[in-house]
Amino acid sequence: MDKLGRYQEATPQFQEAIRLDPTRPAPHCLLGRTYEKLKRPEDSRRELELAQKLQTQKRAEEETLTRAVGTRGDPPRGLGLVPPPQKPPEP
Repeated sequence: MDKLGRYQEATPQFQEAIRLDPTRPAPHCLLGRTYEKLKRPEDSRRELELAQKLQTQKRAEEETLTRAVGTRGDPPRGLGLVPPPQKPPEP
């Protein structure tokens, strides 16, 4: 899109992507950048702010999930799906 400069044609495509899944931050960001190129600052600001808000929410949800499983990098163990390692018997 950037290389071709076809921002007017890209706009409905990004709007459709947002309609299909309004919670994804990427299409909002791309639409905001497209609005910048089309000299629509208010629309651009609105979409970029929404993209940032959605990204922040996504990170918070991921962090909550990570805390819920208890261990980073080993969700099966954190969920109790894998038993914890056994300590060797004391002599």
